[in-house]
Amino acid sequence: MDDRDKIEGLKILEDAFRELKTYRYNFEKGIESGRIPQKPETDIEEIMVKYPRAAMYNKAQGYAWGSDYRKKAAGKKAMELIVNGGEIKEAEEILNSWLPEESIWN
Repeated sequence: MDDRDKIEGLKILEDAFRELKTYRYNFEKGIESGRIPQKPETDIEEIMVKYPRAAMYNKAQGYAWGSDYRKKAAGKKAMELIVNGGEIKEAEEILNSWLPEESIWN
């Protein structure tokens, strides 16, 4: 079973992001050709509110794709936590505390 099958709303959220990305690409091409596509009616914010676990997983996934090894590790840890039924607040805390204290400007 894929992680996407374990998290309610994740496929819906990913589809909405994919639809928006396609729209943006087609919009740029449409400006050149004079044919502007219709903007998707899907409301990503609404989906994220309806499926907070999917939203947090998506955010963690973005961290897991980061260039800093600590950020990647935090993202992967938060993703695993969400997939295994952990608390959203705990995953958010992991993502918010990946940067070591000595790196934070005073």
